Amino acid sequence: MTRFDLATLESIPDPLAGATPNPSPQRATSPGPARGALQRRRWLALLFCVGWFAAELSLSGVRGDMARLPGGYVVALIALPFAAGALCLALALASGRTGLGLRALWLTSVALGAPFAYVVAGGLWPMPYPEAPRGNLAFGVLCFHLAIAWTVPPFIAAGIALRRAFVTRADARGALLGAAAGLCVAALSALRCPLSDPAHIVLSHGGAVVVSAALGAWLLARVTRI
Repeated sequence: MTRFDLATLESIPDPLAGATPNPSPQRATSPGPARGALQRRRWLALLFCVGWFAAELSLSGVRGDMARLPGGYVVALIALPFAAGALCLALALASGRTGLGLRALWLTSVALGAPFAYVVAGGLWPMPYPEAPRGNLAFGVLCFHLAIAWTVPPFIAAGIALRRAFVTRADARGALLGAAAGLCVAALSALRCPLSDPAHIVLSHGGAVVVSAALGAWLLARVTRI
């Protein structure tokens, strides 16, 4: 039988000598908000957005041809965008059966479908009356930038109220929040803007909705993600 001299073991080099030990797992430095605080922040943000939209509409005024607009035009380009915006907001904030939100397929479908449906409706809907004013490039650019500016305070309110509130699906939920703001602003734009040709509605009003949803998916997702 071969004998081993235990004293020679000290001469064997240690392969792990000088290696950096594995760091201990780090805990989250900024946990999500408590349920009660989150609910209060949501309601405050919602009240702020409603007040903001009401103030902006009161300052800009309602278009002078409201009495001449047919009922279908009012429903398609004012009432339904408001309803779609409320639906997007409700889906983004829904906790779902497991408390982690609704399925990503539903969230993404509505986040993409609602802005697309508004653009299609604006492009297909005819002029409300024959002599309704038409837009040009200058007015279109102005209306687009004004609509984007109207969405900035709701974005800030959503970012503050929902900071680190979404455990999963932050991208889809952020897109829904952006679409909600954009659709509500599009409805307000139809209330104040007398330019009614389909090109203006699609490019200026509808373009703002699409940009708002895209910004929500990119910007709000970063803020609301845990």
